[in-house]
Amino acid sequence: MEYLYIDEKGTQETIKALGNNKTPYTDEQKIELGTDNMKDFIATVVKISDVHLENVEYRYSNLEEEYKAKSQKFKNGKGELKGSDILKKNFKNGIASLNKRGLKFYVDLVDILIENKVENHVFVVNKIGLVIDKRFTDWILKLGERGYLPSIYRFKYSLIKYVENEANKEVIQALFNKDTSSGSVLNLILSDIKAFIRKHKKIRYRDRLDAQLKSYKELKILIENYKIYLTDEDFKNESDKFIRLNWEKAVFSIDLWLIELNIDRGEIELSLDDGIKKTPFDRLKLAKIHEGLDSKNHVGLRIADVLIVLIGNCISKLTLDMKYDKSCFLQAKSAENCREIYIGLQLFFYIKSQYPFLRRIRHFSTGSFPL
Repeated sequence: MEYLYIDEKGTQETIKALGNNKTPYTDEQKIELGTDNMKDFIATVVKISDVHLENVEYRYSNLEEEYKAKSQKFKNGKGELKGSDILKKNFKNGIASLNKRGLKFYVDLVDILIENKVENHVFVVNKIGLVIDKRFTDWILKLGERGYLPSIYRFKYSLIKYVENEANKEVIQALFNKDTSSGSVLNLILSDIKAFIRKHKKIRYRDRLDAQLKSYKELKILIENYKIYLTDEDFKNESDKFIRLNWEKAVFSIDLWLIELNIDRGEIELSLDDGIKKTPFDRLKLAKIHEGLDSKNHVGLRIADVLIVLIGNCISKLTLDMKYDKSCFLQAKSAENCREIYIGLQLFFYIKSQYPFLRRIRHFSTGSFPL
């Protein structure tokens, strides 16, 4: 029997635009974020075989107690160790900021996972991508079928990146407004893209802005030519028009992973952390699916938690560090005066004691990097 455990980071029941009385609009954030403050939804699946389960549970429980024994928060011996407890105030520069205790915990954890042949699958869903999916996927596929788009993937990717990085407040709020038709939203997007091109066309740009303008000009032409094929029927027929997390995307990713592993579905049990509903996972046709579980009673779920918190925070750090200064291109006489944005070097200033963990986590992730 194979046992799967799923935990997530960045979930929200409903995704909304900023701009109401409680949450004023900011161009940097654009949408309301959950308590995890994540612009992406990230989840992980941990797979443990029955022959290794008892050993994993025993060793990980000991590892938890060892960490908790040296922590003020757990001085009374009670409480569940979460990934957020380990990374709190110790992750400013990612893994490079991990203190000795946190580093030792993760090194020991990955050793347990490698020695017991535990496997891990991670999937990421962009929250802006969810609203583009709901409003425009059918339209994009229709254009693709008729041969109107050079690449449906590039078109959809460019549209998502435009909304995520450049769309104005009016576009964002219309996108997430259930009472605004998709046709109206597309016209707002078209007007905003035209305004962006006008603002930036006289700048003596370099490669980055050049590529961006080229992409937006292509978007503008395609939207102008083919917006007549967009209908709002599918969106109007939705019983719930709010933008929600689509677990079907996650299930599709897991399905592909299980096909790759070539495991008998009748020999798999899936355990879901409390709050994750089993309905989307029924299509996987597994032997058993357990929902509403308390992680304090399931070691596999606790392992999934500390892994996804580490991975999710790494992704967040990289995402924030790669944001460029949009105002620079408008204020400077030339884009030559705007600095290139590189991933912060401080994220890669590792000390000698951190290298064993980096080697282990890469080996665990790929299975091909030597220890």
